[in-house]
Amino acid sequence: MTMIIAIYPTPHTPHPTPEVKVKNLPLSATPDSRFPTADPNVKNLPL
Repeated sequence: MTMIIAIYPTPHTPHPTPEVKVKNLPLSATPDSRFPTADPNVKNLPL
């Protein structure tokens, strides 16, 4: 179990995912509307 726990957070998926979201939020949305604009921003980016 220790190996699985260490490998789970190790993958690059969790790191780049939050980083990209955090960068897109302040750039395309205001700090006050970070959470509410997170969903529409993510959908608008690929579109």
